[in-house]
Amino acid sequence: MGKFSYIIKRLGTMHYDVMWKVAGQIAHEKHSSRVRILVDMVKCGTKYGAGYMDYLTADFFDLTDAQRATHITRGINNQIVAKYNKKEFWNVFDNKFEFDQKFGKYIERGYFLYDPEDPSSMTGLAEWLNGRGKVIAKPISGTHGDNIQKFNAEANSVVEIAEKVGGIGKILFEDYIVQHSEMSRLYPHSVNTIRVVTIHGDKKSGILYACVRVGAEGRIIDNLNGGGFTSPVDLETGKIIGPGVNKKREVAVLHPDTGVEFAGFQIPHWEMITKMCMEAAEIVPEIAYTGWDVAVTENGAEIIEGNSYPGHDIVQFHAHFPDGIGIMPRVREFTDL
Repeated sequence: MGKFSYIIKRLGTMHYDVMWKVAGQIAHEKHSSRVRILVDMVKCGTKYGAGYMDYLTADFFDLTDAQRATHITRGINNQIVAKYNKKEFWNVFDNKFEFDQKFGKYIERGYFLYDPEDPSSMTGLAEWLNGRGKVIAKPISGTHGDNIQKFNAEANSVVEIAEKVGGIGKILFEDYIVQHSEMSRLYPHSVNTIRVVTIHGDKKSGILYACVRVGAEGRIIDNLNGGGFTSPVDLETGKIIGPGVNKKREVAVLHPDTGVEFAGFQIPHWEMITKMCMEAAEIVPEIAYTGWDVAVTENGAEIIEGNSYPGHDIVQFHAHFPDGIGIMPRVREFTDL
């Protein structure tokens, strides 16, 4: 999709009420006028393919045009997905049950697909839950950690569990992953995952970037939309190289719940994680631009899921790029886009 076509499409789908609210928020923060912000947002959307959330996350208001051009925006991310990921293969990644089957080599946890429309499925779920402790239940499709629930199979009956997950279609039950003790030290209530983005580009293949996602405030998910924090990870060392930032753009040098410092924190089994993701990227070559979510365990690592539409904002908070230079220079090392 070309830039003009993308802009026309976005004009028809944009949430103008949210855009108005975001412009007001920025105007308040920057002591500017909302009209000025809106005009600049439109300029950035036309020139760089930036959405209003790109404008907010990367603090476009404070950047020069040269700096803005170094950021991967929603429009550019869409172009990368369109170029490298064939739509007919998206479902392998979007359907979490199909994903677990396809990438079973990199998955240690057990899993069961529960279909509330199939009467025999309740019996199968009861048999699968028997003897298990903590399990995770999640819709087979969806993003942002929506509708994910944790259960103790020893404390809840299968009927109780089935009732609590009812009304949202087929549910994938998985064994709860016990993460590495170091990852629990960072934050113990969620499985804190590593997002590793791989690409098979025109110029070369490799890892584009990586970041850690960490839960907060007692929540069981690490997702930014669920109140979590993110920090970039050095690709060579596996160490976190910046503070934690959440979706509100609140910056935390120390995790607010545990007091553990983000910068310098060593991700365990880093070499294994990067090798595993590059291997997994070969399984469905028709999806050449992938975001892998990886859990770190005491014995190694396993893939939680893959994303055929990797989010681009998670790695471009202004707090992580104080010089205002985004990751487009890195992207251009891999692709002619």
